[in-house]
Amino acid sequence: MTTPSGGLRSAKWFAGKDVPGFVHRSAMRASGFSRMAFEGRPIVGICNSWSEVVNCNMHFRGLADSVRRGVLAAGGFPLEFPTMSLG
Repeated sequence: MTTPSGGLRSAKWFAGKDVPGFVHRSAMRASGFSRMAFEGRPIVGICNSWSEVVNCNMHFRGLADSVRRGVLAAGGFPLEFPTMSLG
């Protein structure tokens, strides 16, 4: 992945030497991520509506895993977040 000319937007979260930067870094570290996992990398959100009870969305679990591997291979830091399934 290439770094945009204006820098990474995620630097506002993680690179700051202030209290908010400390809080964001601490939250990631407390979640089990090493500092090298996210420092200096673009964060890529993976929205997933996977659910065991909505059969038309069951394949999204595997799809999100594939997207995660692709983001990691490209040098990014993937973070998955849920969305409501309307099916």
